[in-house]
Amino acid sequence: MRLNIVTRFPHPVLEENSSDYSAGIFNVEYSISECRNTGNITVRHEVELSQPDVAELVEQGRASVILFVESLRTYYNQRHIIPVGSGEITFAKGELRDKVRLRPYVVANQEISDFQCEELHEEFGTAPWAFQSSDVLAVAPEITINVGLEKLAPMESIFSLSISDEVPEGRTKVKLDEQRITILASKKTVEGLNRLRTSGFGKLSLLNGVYLPVLMQVLDALKSGGGGIYEEYRWHGVFEATCTHLKIDLENPDLLEDAQSLFKSPLGRFLAASKEL
Repeated sequence: MRLNIVTRFPHPVLEENSSDYSAGIFNVEYSISECRNTGNITVRHEVELSQPDVAELVEQGRASVILFVESLRTYYNQRHIIPVGSGEITFAKGELRDKVRLRPYVVANQEISDFQCEELHEEFGTAPWAFQSSDVLAVAPEITINVGLEKLAPMESIFSLSISDEVPEGRTKVKLDEQRITILASKKTVEGLNRLRTSGFGKLSLLNGVYLPVLMQVLDALKSGGGGIYEEYRWHGVFEATCTHLKIDLENPDLLEDAQSLFKSPLGRFLAASKEL
């Protein structure tokens, strides 16, 4: 057995961060679509397996490409045999929800006693390798997707304005322990903000001057796992789903950059609207 910091198996495995093979790729790309009418989820996949000796085992039916799909929220945990090249899997409404892990492997279907490959690392020697049924022969990067139409909800829908006599005139405070992210302000300030919301240009002014800094505060509150205390609130599900969709790392966010991404470059939209005045 070769041992190094990435070795997890007592036999050669084709893997991105392993030196077991000197050449060859095993990778899977995905495209996810969700049907609003039926609630079905379709996972389209494109499998690249360019190591010829491992690919030959799959072509011969002695090994298969397996995609493990795990949804902790719904307790779905199944393996799916998928082809090299293009394919898709459709999941019924409710089978997958929230964070879903996709883990691709090439797995032996039977005992294999005669595997030889010139692209194996020299430390494996030149003698044929034997694999048992269900042995892992290749590993592609695991990814996590977020399933649920919450991520398509407008970000503005998770905010609300509320009057508070405790907040000074012209200032705001944020309250996160409610179903929506609540922006607190004095009565006069709220009335002024509501007047701005009556026009497109006014809404963009609010987006930059009020909602953007609030969003930065939310990102700061959720970083390093701090979002766990807010999981019961509706806004958190929408917010987390949107961040996952945009590949925003909630563990270590870039507050300004990520807030601008979530609001789709609000300053640029504001400047574009100002030209039309």
